[in-house]
Amino acid sequence: MLLGLILALVIGTAHAQSSAVAWIYTASDGSIVRVNTANGAIIDAYRLPLSPAFNVYGPAAIVSSGGRFVAYTAIDNLTGTNNRQLVVYDTQVGAIRFTYDLTGVSDGALDFERAPGAARRSTRPRRPSPSASCVAAHGAGRGEPRQRVNRR
Repeated sequence: MLLGLILALVIGTAHAQSSAVAWIYTASDGSIVRVNTANGAIIDAYRLPLSPAFNVYGPAAIVSSGGRFVAYTAIDNLTGTNNRQLVVYDTQVGAIRFTYDLTGVSDGALDFERAPGAARRSTRPRRPSPSASCVAAHGAGRGEPRQRVNRR
């Protein structure tokens, strides 16, 4: 079951042509797939790693504009504590590049939202903007996908 879909993300080719892609994130197993929206072909597929002592993926993932970095949360739901971690995975290297301890952050305290002034993305191909930002995935029923991580 797909828990979230990252909206169309535009990337350019060497000849200044562009194509739209969608990132599909499944929180139940930490898989994320990049799909060409024109023909449905799978471009890349990854299984996001969990750090030791973490056993559950968070409900959303966020992908950098170039598709190299994926940020997501990891949760330890076995200890009874609210042990959480922000993880940044490098798809080119195939390794976790950054982790940040979120222990004690309550459920719902982390949210993905559109950065102020960020343009809405369409599925129509267009040239990428140098200021293109990340696009977030949300679980079903979670509302409008948004783009910035806030810690309350």
